[in-house]
Amino acid sequence: MSAEALKKTFSVKGVVGIVLSVIVMAAACVIPGSEQLSREGVMGLGIMVTAVVLWICETFPAGVTGILVLVLAGVFNVVPLKTVFSGFGGTTVFFVIGVFSLTILMMKTNLGQRLTRNLIKWAGPNSKKLVLAFMIGSAVISTVMTDTGAVVITMGLALPFLEAINHKPGSSNLGKCIMLGVAFAAIMGGFCTPAGHSMNVLALGMLGEATGQSIGFLQWMVVGIPFAIVMIPICWFFLTKILKPEALEESDVELALSETQDLGKFSTMEKKALVMLIGVPVLWILGNWIPVLDTTTVAVIGLAIMFLPGMNLLTWEDMQKGVPWNIILMLGGILSLGSILGATGGAAFIANLFLSSGVLEMSPLAALLLIGAFAYLLHTFLPVAPAILTIFLPPLFAFAQAAGISPAIPMLIVVAIVSGNFILPLNPTITVAYAKGYFTFGDVAKAGIIPAVLFVAILVPWVYFIAGTLGLGMA
Repeated sequence: MSAEALKKTFSVKGVVGIVLSVIVMAAACVIPGSEQLSREGVMGLGIMVTAVVLWICETFPAGVTGILVLVLAGVFNVVPLKTVFSGFGGTTVFFVIGVFSLTILMMKTNLGQRLTRNLIKWAGPNSKKLVLAFMIGSAVISTVMTDTGAVVITMGLALPFLEAINHKPGSSNLGKCIMLGVAFAAIMGGFCTPAGHSMNVLALGMLGEATGQSIGFLQWMVVGIPFAIVMIPICWFFLTKILKPEALEESDVELALSETQDLGKFSTMEKKALVMLIGVPVLWILGNWIPVLDTTTVAVIGLAIMFLPGMNLLTWEDMQKGVPWNIILMLGGILSLGSILGATGGAAFIANLFLSSGVLEMSPLAALLLIGAFAYLLHTFLPVAPAILTIFLPPLFAFAQAAGISPAIPMLIVVAIVSGNFILPLNPTITVAYAKGYFTFGDVAKAGIIPAVLFVAILVPWVYFIAGTLGLGMA
């Protein structure tokens, strides 16, 4: 085997994950239980830490880790077998499968390209306005599909545009602004609705498992959309002020449009797809007043409609290829892990440690600002969203209940933070754009540091205010 092939099959980081996880489980096996934490509770926490280590070190695919840690719970007889895989029996997993069907539909049609092309026409030769146009397109697409998928679609039109006007990677400030802009905007668009990011769905599931509370689709939008409307212009302002995109000529836009595909009239499939992409979210919103229209029921029925004769929007092959089953397994694993920690007392033990740290002596808003800033910094260097949700949410739910505020408040804050990051191109949404070579690590930091500070400074008070005012997530 060549040195290059060996490098591809051998990961030092992955091996470190295995070694650390073995050490963690060995320690859990020898630590005795106590009045504060039972023997099963110690093992449950050991399994949770093992999962976090394996996710951070990327030893296995995220879904494999999610299943593996559950097997450990069964092997060590930590909880009854019916609890081990309980996360797969709830509605969350089926909801996220339905959500990904919308992502597949968007990728399968030209609707995203139509939107972005029209925004280019709207912007004309104004390069700063053009950056904003691409950002708006990315954000809108990201509200109903994964952030990385939205970036891929938006870049699909941006890259031919930049090539047509001879703006090359590494030398084009306009390219830097557009590539970073679509990534930043996708992060914001992904927070606008529960369907915008898989972590949104996971956090909702964890909230329901831990507290029995939930947030309606419309309620989430009331929090997410105004925040995005404020943050996208902030990101755009600092991007264009610091990286300064080059001026364009009218001929540049005409040339770029001539080099991209004119899609003409809407095809029959696109019309049907548009009905689904609008109709399903509308039904989710109506579910705030019509109980039968809960999010999972609507998602699954919507998925079935796409397969109906006459609709033929999706095939089973589309679902096999388009649904990230790795993410599905990871979501089910995390929800099951939460049930294990709850059943063994591990979650209560973590919460008591957290609450006894002095955080309750601060005002809830001050505590949440401090926690939000810390979570953002942690996610900057360890962009492993499921691990951060697993670490932060259980004690924060307990903190919220002890402080007399809705557990939905810290949940929304943390899930917004793990959606992405404006400081380093390490999270998947920005990494997809970074791979094209238009911007550097330094460019991200220069353009993103002030938006990152404002992100936390605006997010925490906004969520605290609006969630408290509307009673979001309250039983």
